[in-house]
Order: sequence, then C-alpha cells, then structure tokens
Amino acid sequence: MFARSHAHLVLAPLLFLSTAWLPAHAAWNFISTGNATGVGNPSCAQFSADVVACAVQGGKNTLLVNTFNGTAWGAWTRLAGTVNSDPSCTSDGDGHVLCAASAGGNFFYTIFNGTSWTAPAKVTAELYSAPSCGNFAPGTVVCVARSSTGGITWSVSGAGLTSWSPFTDVATAAVSAPACTGNAGTGETAVICAFTTTGSTVLANWFLPYPGSFLNLGGAVAGTPACLSADASSYVAYCLFKGYDSSVSADAFKGGTWVAGSWLGFSAMGGTVNGNASCAVESGPVSVCGAIDSNNAFYAGTWNNTTWSGFSKVGGSTYVGTPSCATLNTSQVVCVIREVDNKYTSAVGP
Repeated sequence: MFARSHAHLVLAPLLFLSTAWLPAHAAWNFISTGNATGVGNPSCAQFSADVVACAVQGGKNTLLVNTFNGTAWGAWTRLAGTVNSDPSCTSDGDGHVLCAASAGGNFFYTIFNGTSWTAPAKVTAELYSAPSCGNFAPGTVVCVARSSTGGITWSVSGAGLTSWSPFTDVATAAVSAPACTGNAGTGETAVICAFTTTGSTVLANWFLPYPGSFLNLGGAVAGTPACLSADASSYVAYCLFKGYDSSVSADAFKGGTWVAGSWLGFSAMGGTVNGNASCAVESGPVSVCGAIDSNNAFYAGTWNNTTWSGFSKVGGSTYVGTPSCATLNTSQVVCVIREVDNKYTSAVGP
C-alpha cells in the first residue's frame, strides 16, 4: 500500500487520500492576536488545558511572546535580547513551555511557567539555523539545529530547563533546518527529527536523548519539514513536507525499531501551499492540519489515523508563510497565522 523512492516521491493511493470524511471548515473562528508585528513564522505549544503559549520573531529582531486562554489573547510581550531566527516552542511535559531561537549562532531561550516568562538566557553554540525542540521526558527537552559545519548540532536540557548540555555536532549533510517533535507519553521516549539533505531527499534521526543513526527516507522536498507527535495507537510521529510543486506530502513513523521500514513512505495530502502545513492533535486520534495556499487563504483538513479529509478553504485572503497549530482541550486546535501586514491572527476550530 505504501511506496518509497529515494529519487522522487511515489504518491501511492493511500487511505488518507480519501476526502469523504469530516469537512475541515465545519466551525472555525478567527481571533486577532493584537497589533504586534513580526518577520517570520510563529511557533506555539499547548501549556495546559486551553492555554497555548506562542512566540514570533519581532520586527526589531527581538522575541515576542503571548498566550491564548481558549477564548482571548493576552498582550504581546517583547523580551530583552536579539534573535535572528524563527522560534521553536514545545511543552516540557512538566508544567512549562520552552521557546527557543538562534541569537548570533547562540541558543536563546525563555520559559513560560503558566504565569510569566523567564528573562531570556543563552547557551554558547554555533547554530546555523533556527533550533527545533521536542519533549524527551517530563521536564527534559532536546533541541537540534543545523550546525556551522553543515551537519546538525544538539543539546539536552536538565530538569527544569535551566541547564543544558554543551551543543554537540553530528556529521551529516543538512541542507534545511531540522524539524523535531517529542514523543514522551506516546510509548516512544524519543525526540524525532527530519531535515532535507543533498539531492532534496529527507534524512531522519531520533534522540534518546543521544542521536541514533540517520535514515534516508527519500523524497524530493523543498524547504524545512514540519513534524508532530501522534496518537500512539497507530503512529508515533508524522512529518510533513512541501514538494517542488508546492503540494504537501507526509510520512509517518510507526514506532519500534529505528529502521527505514518503520516509516510508512511518502503519501500525498494535496494543496498548493505558501509555506508548509502545521498540524496538531484535536482529540483522540484526530489531528487537524492548517496551511496557507497560493492565494493567501487559510485551508485546513482532518486526519483520523485512517482517512485524510483533504484541504478545504476556511477563509481569508491576506495570509502568508507557515501557520503554527496547537491543541486546545475543547476538542479544537488554534492555528496562529501571519498576515501580509506582518500582524498575526488565529483560527480556532473546527
């Protein structure tokens, strides 16, 4: 049923190509995040219940942070210090959200504890891309970036996220920044990362928290992937990829042995996207994926571990980049979206 090619995408007629499931546009509500402006893609992570914490790179190369309570946004807060990449936010599984970025090649991070954000701190590094972070175990996060030598570099936090191991380089050929997702609580205690390599194929690795072996998943991918943890009853993690035709495809890790055969193979999700898609678990096995199409509208689709609904237009005509979607405990997700005027709005649904 699933096919793989190391030279190009083979888009097999998978179950998740069916569009006969739930309409993605069933019930979405757009909510402005305020008047702050930024220069890149947002990153959001669920803190608890209906609280989601988000960060963006501000127009003055500072980190802007905000929270959503399921109904309304707070005020954007500009943190001290300078960053030069999009942020990566993740829950640590122990009552905190970490948001990190590159700052002149160093690792720059802040922690949300449910009430306030810590003053930013730095870890000396030689990052050559934005970092991507995932929850390894309760209170522990692994962050990975492209290194200055063209490989990847990684660090793991101590408990509480206030101490970090020295960033360690791993030799490989990384063309894009990595995309990582944590899987603590899904039966696989690992952080799984994917990135493009020479020839636009995809390499994947897992961190336990130390890196394992690189797997070549094939493909022909443009840009940085996006990865998310999934319902462990079927798959452990999904990664989404934008192709050179601007459509989205996906591959999924089934868990178990870290070999290429434990990945399902690329499958088509469709669409013609501006950046990439972003997904979040809605409830149970159901995930919601959002993307901005070539006409600057927000589209979304649903996946129930068996069937992919296809992308349906939700609304808007002034959006750009890649949204960031996070889980709400109302059996909905919130997707934060950049507008052409560099302000940010959000879509809550479906």
